Amino acid sequence: TVGNTKSGNYQAQAGFNTDRTPYIEVSLVGSAAIDMGVLTSTTTKTGTAQFKVKAYLSSGYIVQIVGTTPANGGETLNAMSSTTSQVGTEQFGLNLAANNVATASPSTFGAVATQDPDFPSDPFGFGVVDTDYDTANTFNYTSGDIIANATQSSSFTVYTLSYIANISDVTPGGTYYTAQSIVATATF
Repeated sequence: TVGNTKSGNYQAQAGFNTDRTPYIEVSLVGSAAIDMGVLTSTTTKTGTAQFKVKAYLSSGYIVQIVGTTPANGGETLNAMSSTTSQVGTEQFGLNLAANNVATASPSTFGAVATQDPDFPSDPFGFGVVDTDYDTANTFNYTSGDIIANATQSSSFTVYTLSYIANISDVTPGGTYYTAQSIVATATF
């Protein structure tokens, strides 16, 4: 017998070709670099990046975002805390949702998490976005936050990070830079 069987709490893969080595896989979809362009106090700037996560023979996984808000020397953009975009206010945040922010450039950006392969009646992927990061047009950023998870072995779930940045009229000019990492940890 070869194939998958599952109940509400467990799943098994049967057959001689079943690999018995647990693993977690994280991969970037597209480019890792995001250039939001020139920030102004009259427009919200956006950027997106995609990654996917798969975990096999585990009880699932957690995904964290780690890094700083954009900085220029000693000046940093303020991290958002479950708020909406406010043009003219220093802000930096993200979510993993499909957004439509009228003052943003572009105004429609991001996407909801998708399962790959996508078989809605018999899914292989079980990843979900954390509640602090799944609301459209509401952004948050705290380094170390769990942004996504799965509660069982899962095929790929594709996540889209949607970033926004705003500045005020008194934000010092210059190049703002940040480096962030996605940290995925299998749970057992």
